[in-house]
Amino acid sequence: MGEGDLVLRIFIAVQRVICKTSATEIMHMLLHKTVKNRSDFLTHEIAQRLLYLALRETEKDWIVPPIA
Repeated sequence: MGEGDLVLRIFIAVQRVICKTSATEIMHMLLHKTVKNRSDFLTHEIAQRLLYLALRETEKDWIVPPIA
C-alpha cells in the first residue's frame, strides 16, 4: 500500500461524510419549512402526519448520487 492509496481512501471517506451531511441538511430544511409554513397545528398527531407526508413526497424525487 502506497501513500497514494491512503490519500485516495481518505478522500473517499471525506466525500461520503460530505454527501451524508448535505442530505441531512436538505431534509432538515424541508421539515423546518413544512413546520414554519403551517405553524397552527391542532394536535401533535396532525404535525406528525404532516411531516410524514412531506417526507413521503420528497422521497419520490430523491436521487442518491453513486459513491465509488
